[in-house]
Amino acid sequence: MQPDNPYRQARLDKLSKLKALGIDVWPRKAVRDRSIGELRAAFETRTAEALEAEPATVSVMGRVMAYRDSGKTAFLNLMEGGVRIQVYARKDGLSETEWEIIRLLDLGDFLSVTGTMMRTKTGELTVKAAQVQFLTKAMLPLPEKWHGLQDKELRYRQRYLDLVSNPEVLDTFMTRSKILAGMRRFMEDAGYLEVETPMMQPIPGGATARPFITHHNALDMPLYLRIAPELYLKRLIVGGFRKVYEINRNFRNEGLSVRHNPEFTMMEFYAAGEDLRDMMTLTENLFEAVALACGGVERPWGELNISYKAPFRRLTLKDAITEYGGIERRLLEDEGSVRHFARAAEIEDVDKKSAGVLLGDLFEHHAEKQLLQPTFITGLSDRAEPPDQDPARQ
Repeated sequence: MQPDNPYRQARLDKLSKLKALGIDVWPRKAVRDRSIGELRAAFETRTAEALEAEPATVSVMGRVMAYRDSGKTAFLNLMEGGVRIQVYARKDGLSETEWEIIRLLDLGDFLSVTGTMMRTKTGELTVKAAQVQFLTKAMLPLPEKWHGLQDKELRYRQRYLDLVSNPEVLDTFMTRSKILAGMRRFMEDAGYLEVETPMMQPIPGGATARPFITHHNALDMPLYLRIAPELYLKRLIVGGFRKVYEINRNFRNEGLSVRHNPEFTMMEFYAAGEDLRDMMTLTENLFEAVALACGGVERPWGELNISYKAPFRRLTLKDAITEYGGIERRLLEDEGSVRHFARAAEIEDVDKKSAGVLLGDLFEHHAEKQLLQPTFITGLSDRAEPPDQDPARQ
């Protein structure tokens, strides 16, 4: 049972008054002929004179994010998909029931409005309400409007509040959907077939991580939520598929932070007959295509401007250490020198690690944080080092 909450009770009281008006407080369908974003795109450039000369009737719906009542008039802000539109309502322009609906609104409520487009004296694009439809009432107040939702833990635990309160977060989630759609289009154009492989597997494989364990009652056997789709995708290649990819969920029962979630989305792709260089080319072209779909290859990241224009820079592990750590390239071929430089960098357990692992540690210490633009690091082993030129392309 919920503890007494005066804010919730006040909204329940208003809901009872709305029911007493005889309206459907949970209608099955909203009166709406376009989104608020479409509305703004259609009328943003129209002047007040043009809107008055050619009246346009529209129907939109949204969430009440601002409300100003001055007795016989009211101004509302409706938001849908992160886009807002102002609504102007007059008591003498609505029915008695509709005006009472306006008076019983709270921030967070959902409302549909039908009316004509106009501009106020300040030039604000506005819908002048001729009809209103109540859609649903928010049972609790939204976070304080000027500062939004600031508590990080609450933001991550209650994403719906984060989306309502912080427009930039909503934009991030919408951009994520555009990225996934762009990836699918690119992979299809590149000849890859999207597949779905099992998420519950008899053995955990494809990566090194602790799995989540569940139990299949009908088969009476333990199963593991997958930590990577690799093994099943490779089986499809064995089975005769030429190119396959999957975008789906993976589960790793390790750690939790604002940058690391045990449940996450991954894309893996495989192609028969292609090598590391082909995968690098596909990857950089994929990033460029997705960046273009999201607004351009130059994207801001804090104070930086990241370029996703292909091709990306190629740099070997040892060359990166040389460039950013100031260590002569020839010295990285000698194990004793590698251990010397690792000790100088205060890397832990130097005597317990191989020279190869220490090279990785030196890369992380000297180079990793310096690589601000997209860069392929190669040469992690002799076999992984691609030749300077592909003979097949000469």
